[in-house]
Amino acid sequence: MSQEPMLSRRSLPILVAVLAVVLVAGTSASAQQPEPSAKKEEQGWRFTMEDRPSLRFGEALRVDLTSIVDFEWRGLDGDRGDDTEFGRKRIGIDGRFLGVFAFEVEGDVGDDHDPWRDVLVEFRKYRAARVRAGHFKIPFGAERLTSIREIEFARRSVVTETLTPDRDTGVQVSGRLFSDALTYTAGAFRHDGSGPPHDGEDKWAGGQTLAGRVVVAPFARSGVKFLRRIETGFGYTNGDISEGLNSPVLQTSRGYEAFEPVYVSGTRQRLGLDANLIHGPFSVRGEFLRTWDQRLGQGLVGDDLPDLLVKPLPAAVQRVALVVER
Repeated sequence: MSQEPMLSRRSLPILVAVLAVVLVAGTSASAQQPEPSAKKEEQGWRFTMEDRPSLRFGEALRVDLTSIVDFEWRGLDGDRGDDTEFGRKRIGIDGRFLGVFAFEVEGDVGDDHDPWRDVLVEFRKYRAARVRAGHFKIPFGAERLTSIREIEFARRSVVTETLTPDRDTGVQVSGRLFSDALTYTAGAFRHDGSGPPHDGEDKWAGGQTLAGRVVVAPFARSGVKFLRRIETGFGYTNGDISEGLNSPVLQTSRGYEAFEPVYVSGTRQRLGLDANLIHGPFSVRGEFLRTWDQRLGQGLVGDDLPDLLVKPLPAAVQRVALVVER
């Protein structure tokens, strides 16, 4: 019998309703109060509409409303006509509390299977060591960790969707050292972010997972702006993988599977290398990804088979993007 997750899809409409009530109440309260002095206004409740709707209480609390809506249209030849699709339909809040705590709650109202995205709180008093807990992205994969608002294309690459984990429940520590020359992130997670297994069993494909990522900017202190924007990253994950048809599946955004999953059991390891170069309106980004799944006891007589190595392309770099911004 399946267990109801702590944050179910039935909770999302409740969250949306609460957000609407809070923001409307904040707007109404602001409209009913007489105009105080600027100093007094900063100390009490106020509602602003600068970059986005925001409810604030002095300098102690800030709650911002966030949303993402994607709409895609494709013109097709022949009798098939046009193809339209709504992608992400997300709504949420993020904010700050007492200057040292950050929080975020975001859900996708169009996803009935797994509506919750980020549900987290972070202690960020110290730049060198920030602690985060909740449900958020596992720190692996440069493109995966980049917000969908900031990636170069409408969707993430197939390689990223196949070989990098998504969100999961856990804790992590991150920070910046040596005048931002080194950025690190390390965390422990309940699963490996890959979701339930392909064979439909009521258990998760991946078990407890450790993940870490280090980004080095070797010329961060250079007087040359071009050199300061050069970054290289290294990521690694190690976790248990349940026995079954739980290997990665390369699948396109339209649902086509390049190959079927195979039986695996044991440990899953991921390795990622990436580089980033930005100069004015030009940027070049590349990423190299590999995944190894053990196949313990998967032979005909219960013997161990060689590890399954997943590498979508034979080339050294799986994802390269050259972007020119106007």
